[in-house]
Amino acid sequence: EGFALNGCHIMALLALLVFALSCGVTTGATITWVSHPIQPNETLLVQVSPLPSLNGTRFVFHVADNTTASVTVVPEFVTDAGAAVIVPSSFPKSSIYNISVGTVMDNGIVKTTGNTVSVNTPDLTWVQGSEGNATSPGGWIRVFGRSLAFVPIGTIGLSQSQAEGYKTTLRLSKQDQELTIEAAWQNLSAFQAYFSIPNTISPGEYTVALSNGQSEYVELDSFVHPLSPHVSTIVVQPLPPDDTIFPVTGQHGINETSGNLIDSTQDIRNALATAAASKVDGQKVVLLEKGWYALVGQLLIPENVTLAGAGSHRTKLMWQYANETTAPSSLLTNDLNTTKWGIRDLSISANTFFFSVVNVTAKTTRFKMNRVVIRANSFFCTSFTGFQPNATHPLPAHTVPWSLNTLFYPNGQRIPPPTIFTVNGRNWEITDCDLYSSWATIHQDLVGILDPLELGSYGLVTRNTIHTGKGGVFNSDGSKEWIIENNKFIGTSVMSGGNSVSTGTSSFMHHLYWGKNEFVFDWSQDREIMTFDGGGIGYGGPVGSVSSDGTNITSSRLCHPTHVFTGGSVTILNGTGAAEMRRLISWGVTGNGQSCWFKINKPFSTNPTSASGQWISAQIFKGASLWEGNSYTDVGAFQFYGMAMDAIVHAETSSRMTGFHNWGQWHRRNDTGDKYWHNQAHQNLRTQFLGLNLQDGNGDPHAGTPMTPEYNFGAVQFDNVGFSVQGAQRGGDGVLFPIPMNRLMTFRDNKVAGFQYGFDLGLAEWSSEIVCENNAMVDLQSNKSVEPNDVKSYVSRGNVVV
Repeated sequence: EGFALNGCHIMALLALLVFALSCGVTTGATITWVSHPIQPNETLLVQVSPLPSLNGTRFVFHVADNTTASVTVVPEFVTDAGAAVIVPSSFPKSSIYNISVGTVMDNGIVKTTGNTVSVNTPDLTWVQGSEGNATSPGGWIRVFGRSLAFVPIGTIGLSQSQAEGYKTTLRLSKQDQELTIEAAWQNLSAFQAYFSIPNTISPGEYTVALSNGQSEYVELDSFVHPLSPHVSTIVVQPLPPDDTIFPVTGQHGINETSGNLIDSTQDIRNALATAAASKVDGQKVVLLEKGWYALVGQLLIPENVTLAGAGSHRTKLMWQYANETTAPSSLLTNDLNTTKWGIRDLSISANTFFFSVVNVTAKTTRFKMNRVVIRANSFFCTSFTGFQPNATHPLPAHTVPWSLNTLFYPNGQRIPPPTIFTVNGRNWEITDCDLYSSWATIHQDLVGILDPLELGSYGLVTRNTIHTGKGGVFNSDGSKEWIIENNKFIGTSVMSGGNSVSTGTSSFMHHLYWGKNEFVFDWSQDREIMTFDGGGIGYGGPVGSVSSDGTNITSSRLCHPTHVFTGGSVTILNGTGAAEMRRLISWGVTGNGQSCWFKINKPFSTNPTSASGQWISAQIFKGASLWEGNSYTDVGAFQFYGMAMDAIVHAETSSRMTGFHNWGQWHRRNDTGDKYWHNQAHQNLRTQFLGLNLQDGNGDPHAGTPMTPEYNFGAVQFDNVGFSVQGAQRGGDGVLFPIPMNRLMTFRDNKVAGFQYGFDLGLAEWSSEIVCENNAMVDLQSNKSVEPNDVKSYVSRGNVVV
C-alpha cells in the first residue's frame, strides 16, 4: 500500500536512519511490548527490536476479527527503543487490534516484517487467593494485569446493567475438572478482577486462564522470582476442620486487695502449651474471656494456634516497659517451630513500648490478624530525651530513643524495628483492625534484602484504620505479592509522613496492588507519600560478552560484589533493544575477579554487543505493580524515584497534594568505574498514569529546605506541578548520563486543577518516548500547561486548558 511522504514523515525517517546506522540493524523487527489498554484515536507506544529497515517504518493495524480492512500508519516518532503510533479512529471501540511492523519498499509498497502482536489482549501479571498463594471453596481469586476487562479508563466497578457488556471470565482447569467464573462487576477494572470461588469446587492444583470477552483464554505465565519463574497455577485447598477451643483459666483483671492488675502471663502461656500438646485436627483457638490481662514478657504462639478474645472492645492485653534493656524484641510472635498462627478479636495496649508489637518471622507460612485494636504509643508519659528524677518525679529517667536505626542484642541477634507489625513470612493478612503507632505501622524487615528467597510475600491488608506517627505507614522493602485495599491511613503527629509507602533501603518491591485506600494528613519529615527511594547498587556499564543462547551476559568490569539483587532486572540502556528488560535469575563475580556474570530469564530480542558501545544495567526489581483508586488529602508527592518498571497508576484522586512524578535517577557516572556505586542507572520504564483527578496543588515536589528567608514565596511552598518527569543524579563525584532515565511513559485522561502548571515532560537527557494526551487542565496559576522543554520524542495531543 503506497502513500505520499510529507515533511514530518521525512524527518521521522531521517531519525530512524541515524539510529539504525549507529546500531548495525538488520531487517525483521520484533515488537516486544505495547502500551495497552488502548482505544481508537489514542497513541500507542510500541517497543521494537531491532529497528526496522532503512527505507522507512510503518505500522500495519487490523481488527482481530478481520471485519475491518487493515490500515497502514506512519509513526509519530521513532527512537532506539521503539515508536509512537495512533490507533486508526475508524476502528471499533473496545476491541482487539493486531499490529505489525512494516517497511516501505522502493516501489512504495509496505512489506510487513517480524511478528504480529495483539493489542488489548489480557496480560496476566500475577494472581492471589484468599489463602495467599492458594484459595479454598467459598474463597476468592484476584487477577492483576492489563486489559483484563473493557472497562473505561478512570472507572473501577460497574453497575449491573453496565456489566452486561463486560464479560470477563476466569477459567480454572485440572485433569478432571474445568469451570469458568465471571468476574464480580462491582470491583472490575481494566487492571484487576475479583472472582468468587464456588463451594462445590474440588481441591487440587488448577491452571489459570482469563478472557476479557473479546479475547481467547490467555493462560497465566508469571515470572515472580527465580524460585517461581513460571507461575501458571493456583492451588485450591480443602476446607479445614472446625476449631477446637482451649480456654484460658485463672484470675485476671484487678486484684481487689492490692488494686493492681493481676499478672496473667503464666495462665495464658499454660493455655498455649495445652493447645500445642493437643493432637486435634483443625485450628486450635486459645480463648480469653472479656476483661483486662496484664502481661510481662513475650508470648510465643505455637503451631496452628490462634490467640482470640471475646471482641476487640471486650478483651484487652496490656504490656508496659520502661526502657529497651528490659523489653523483649516483640510482644507476640511465633515460636521456632510455628508456621501457622494468628490473633483475633482482642485489643493490645503497648504504651511506652517501641519495638515490634507483632513479629511474623520468616518461618511463617500462614498468619491472620483479624479484628484487633492496637495502641502502641512509645511516648506515653515520656519524652525522647528522658527526664531526671526529682521530688515531684522520683522515678528514674524514662527514655524512648528517637531513632529508627537497626538495633542488636549483645549476642548479635537483630531486634525488629519500632513498628506495630514486622513481617517476613508468607501468606499473611491484617483485616478489619484499628492500629495506632508512634512510628511506622507495617514493616517488611531488612531480611528481605539479605535473603534471595524474597520473604514477606502474599500479604493482604484490607478494611483497616491505621494511624501513623513519625515515619511512614509502610516500609515495603523486600515485599512482593501484596494486596493493600480499602484502608484508611491517618497521620496522627506533626512528624507523620515522609516515605509513607517506601522502599528506602535498596531492596526490591514488586507485584503489589494498592487499591481504594485513603491517605490523609501525612506530609512531613521527608516529603513523599510514596517513593522508590534507595535505588540499589548493582552494575551499570558496558557489555563484556554474551553467551550463544543469549541468557548469560558478562560485564566489562566489576559489579558491586556484595549487594544482593537476585530476582532483579537487567536492562539494555542504549542502542538496539534499548529499554528492553529481563529478570535476573542469578549472578556472581567471574573467576578473575574483574567482572560479573548475569543469567537472565530469557534472551533479549537482539543480543547487546560490546562492539556497539552498548551499556546494560543490572539492579533490583521494582515493578509489575498497580496503584488504583486511592485518594490523597494533605499529603506529599507520589514519586517513582528510579526503577519503576511496568507500573500503572490509575483512577487516583488528590486534594492539597504535591503531584505525581516520574523521576528516574543515576548514581555518579564515571567511565573508569573505580567505585562500585558508580554508573548505577535506575531507569523508570513503561509507566502509565491514567484517569487521575488532581485538585488544589500544594508544595514543591522535592522541597529540601524550609521557606527562608521569611516571606520568600518561592519554590518550597508554591512551585508545584501536577505531573513531572525528571532525571536525578545521586552523589556529586561524577557526570550526568547522556541516556534518558525515563522512557516509554503515558499520561492520558487525567485532570489537573489548581496547580501552578500541568505537565513538565523534562529534558532530553531525562526523558524519551512520552505520550501526553486527552488531559484536562483547569485553573492553572501559570500559562504552562504541557512543557516539553527540549524532549524530542513525545506526543502531545487532545489536551485541553480551561
